[in-house]
Amino acid sequence: MNNMLTVLENKTAGIGSCILLEHNNKKILFDCGQYYSQTPASEIPAFPVQAGDIDTIILTHGHLGHCGLLPVLVRDGFKGKVYCTENCKNIAMFSLLENALLQEEEKQYWKYKHIERDIKPLYSEAEVNVCSPFFNVCDYHENIEISDGLSISFHNAGHSPGSALVKINLKDEDKQKNILLASDVGLKENDLNSDAILNENYNALLLPACVDKAEDEENIESKFANILNETLEAEGNIVIPVLSTDRRDAILELLEKLLAAGETRHLFACVDSPIAGKQIETLQQRLGDRKIYPCIQAYNLVEDSKELNSIRGTVIIISGYGRSGYGRIGMHLLKNINRPECSVVLFGDKHNHPLWRAIEKGEKTISILDRQVEIKAKIFHLNDPAIHWNSNSVLNWLQKIKSPPRHIYITHGQPEDKKSFHEVLEKNGNKEVKTLNSNKKITL
Repeated sequence: MNNMLTVLENKTAGIGSCILLEHNNKKILFDCGQYYSQTPASEIPAFPVQAGDIDTIILTHGHLGHCGLLPVLVRDGFKGKVYCTENCKNIAMFSLLENALLQEEEKQYWKYKHIERDIKPLYSEAEVNVCSPFFNVCDYHENIEISDGLSISFHNAGHSPGSALVKINLKDEDKQKNILLASDVGLKENDLNSDAILNENYNALLLPACVDKAEDEENIESKFANILNETLEAEGNIVIPVLSTDRRDAILELLEKLLAAGETRHLFACVDSPIAGKQIETLQQRLGDRKIYPCIQAYNLVEDSKELNSIRGTVIIISGYGRSGYGRIGMHLLKNINRPECSVVLFGDKHNHPLWRAIEKGEKTISILDRQVEIKAKIFHLNDPAIHWNSNSVLNWLQKIKSPPRHIYITHGQPEDKKSFHEVLEKNGNKEVKTLNSNKKITL
């Protein structure tokens, strides 16, 4: 019996993190992410595996790059189970719902402008809601039998709430094979150094491309405080495009921390998203007695969102942009990016979106929602030390494992990052390293 593993990421337009494991005539997907694509939804090729043939989906965490195609697969005939942690399910449902609503809003925007655009949403709000019953919520460290000869367990990855490392146990005739899948991993509060992870003999490690973009957390806090204070002094707005809902939560908590320390003055913070109200309510429940940023307002409706563009004092606008277009952030950028007193803050990677590429290349003008606008605002790019593993962390961790893994496969990330990470691993004595790009099939 062979255990065949195939990386599907980027095999066709719009596929994010996604690995197919074929075991004992079963097809198991580890993640089913959506990657930003300029290809219209009506022209995106079918998923490379028939949805009805997929038996199980296992989610490492709830970001769109890892769960964003779930409504597509359910619509196309997936009937199996989706395994993940409870917080992963919560973030995934938030992310999928927001993505659907932002796509519908963009469709209505072009319709209102009487401009013909092929922008059929990838899926609808109703199709997102249909996904909920498919989820099977699991605890960390719980042993889960997926099929005959295949079991998994989730371990805290420290990336986003509910994110997980996945230990995979395969029985192949009389042989036992242990694989560890690490998707996106945080630098803090993960289980990488637990006995359950370190004291294992792994046949294979499945790792993301890890690059050294981390920055000292206190340095980022200081930089962010300086941005807020300088923009406040100039009487401009601070616009923060953020894709994931938990990243917005983290920014609000960072604001709270800076306020409590007296590093900045009180500013009016606006969370602009179709699910903003639900998100803030959930954050407050999670924080319990802790104070949350006191001057915060949720903007759920497009009509309310438009009011923000008339503000000429200083506000913080935190807004989502979805995976298939600009989302609401496009209008806020149109109204603020040509004002030299304003600031745009980009946190972490921006998923190859053309808007972020243009801004980071330092282009003088940019096309937003079919309008050319001059870039006059100050653009800041802050790394995020708590979100992604880096290559130094991986190298240090590999030294602690009970015995060296037989194989290391790089399965997730941009081609240039995969190449760089591959070189780092080999340079540091890891010889059995392979980079798996789209449609690359191996036998475990």
